[in-house]
Amino acid sequence: MNKSELRAHARAVGLPDFNLAVAPTIEKGSTGPHVALLHRLLRAVVPDVESTYEYDDLVGSTFKTATKTTVRTFQSWNYLLADGVVGYKTWMALTGLEKFAMAFDPPSGASHTQTNKRRCWAAATATLKGLPTEIQHTPASTYYLDTLGGLLNDDPTQAWANNSKNFARDNKLHVLTSGASLYLLIGIMYLYGRVMLNAKNLHDNNTHYFVLYGARGDGSDKGTTMAIWDPYPDSNNKGAVMCRSFHWLKQQYKDLTYRVFYSLLGDGKK
Repeated sequence: MNKSELRAHARAVGLPDFNLAVAPTIEKGSTGPHVALLHRLLRAVVPDVESTYEYDDLVGSTFKTATKTTVRTFQSWNYLLADGVVGYKTWMALTGLEKFAMAFDPPSGASHTQTNKRRCWAAATATLKGLPTEIQHTPASTYYLDTLGGLLNDDPTQAWANNSKNFARDNKLHVLTSGASLYLLIGIMYLYGRVMLNAKNLHDNNTHYFVLYGARGDGSDKGTTMAIWDPYPDSNNKGAVMCRSFHWLKQQYKDLTYRVFYSLLGDGKK
């Protein structure tokens, strides 16, 4: 949607224009011209929305159940947090005012769930590279595992001082051992596709491997949504797709960019 089209939609509901900086957060029960604008945008940008049961209710200036259902559909399709609430990031996606939006085949058939609490590295690496099964440590491997099968973090006092680099080399990956800013992560994803992070958990000193397979937004921590594949099994013994802001990720981990892995062979774009 270009700016003139957006302006026309805004004026049709009595707004002089659409200003993202002051657009209100709206949800079920909200009323007013921004809800009317939302209805027009949903009818314009959601694929095949006219074939849904909600289509006829996407009118007027009241945020209804049908509005919430359609918003959640839009958010799910665009790897945003699917809560049915229209805030800054959803307005950006609806209006085409984002600075960037990219995704690299959200994990489906090639997404893997770790087989025990310590093998997140094996499942995440297979997901990163689009492999049919999780990777295995072999006698030829030059990296070290602990007694429970976890990939050891670098320790300059031990034989695994360069474990991250050895692991990356064995699996044809590149690794940034000093971390990366949000803009660097976005740049790597733009060039190479999916990215795997090894980050320290906020609540203890353990680290966890997970895959970023998409990013969209304005480049700020709170205005950028990351699409994440977490290989840790849930109650259904499956990994989880999560869509959260980069700010949320930083709140979960003491050092979000502890290690950054990506494929130089373009595997991450499959």
